[in-house]
Amino acid sequence: MGCWGYGPFDCDSAADMVAKLTKPIVLAATRKRCASYHYGEARAAIQMILLAHGTDILGGPPLAMCLDALTRIVGDEQYVNDFKEPLKAATQLRKELRQVKRAMAKCEGCSPRAFRKKKAAR
Repeated sequence: MGCWGYGPFDCDSAADMVAKLTKPIVLAATRKRCASYHYGEARAAIQMILLAHGTDILGGPPLAMCLDALTRIVGDEQYVNDFKEPLKAATQLRKELRQVKRAMAKCEGCSPRAFRKKKAAR
């Protein structure tokens, strides 16, 4: 069964495109070795997912993986210190993390509380 609606993300091709964006995010969040290789792509993908989240008829991809990836990226001192201006980089990363947290707080299905409840139920 396909995805169809009137919005820009309400079609199969858009859903497939957004689903492909999740790969670098998952790699950045879960990979132990060479995860930093995926950080730049993951950060860009997270911003696109934030745009798509909640706009399609299926609700969009979950934001928990975005939160996990950004938390890891923010905590990677080597990655942050590799920037020409590490303080500006750290500030920007924290801003991106706040964006995801705000989006999760607004979303019924993926707020941090709902995510913890789902995780506890497993």
